[in-house]
Amino acid sequence: MAEPKKITELWAWVCTEPDGGEGVPASGAIMPGVLLPLMGADAERMKSLEAHARMIAAASGYPIRLERFHGSALMEKLADLALRLAELAEIEVRGAELEGTPEKEALGRLGKASGLIEASQLLQSAVKEHL
Repeated sequence: MAEPKKITELWAWVCTEPDGGEGVPASGAIMPGVLLPLMGADAERMKSLEAHARMIAAASGYPIRLERFHGSALMEKLADLALRLAELAEIEVRGAELEGTPEKEALGRLGKASGLIEASQLLQSAVKEHL
C-alpha cells in the first residue's frame, strides 16, 4: 500500500476583484449542485482546474492567476478562506429565506450553504492543527 501523501503546500486559482480584494473562485460545473473552490494540493490537480478558472475569469472579467502557498502563508490564506466560505454560506441561507423564493431554489441554496459550512469547518480545523 502506498504511503499517504501529506499536504505541504496549497495551490489555488486566485482572482482580483475591482476593489483590490482577492478571492478563490468556485465552480459549480465540476460537481453539479456543489460549489467547489478551485484549489488543490499539487500542480497536476491545478492543471485539471485551469479550464474552469479561465471560464470564470472570462465571465467575471476579473484577472486570475495560479498561486502556490506553503508554511505560515498557507495557514493565513486557509484561515481567510475559511472565513470567506462561512460568509458565502450565510449569503446562501439569507437567499433561501427571502420571501417568494421558490422551494426548489431555497433547498438548493441551503444545500450549498451546508457544503460551504462543512468546508469552512474543515479548513478551520486544519489551521488549528498546524498553528
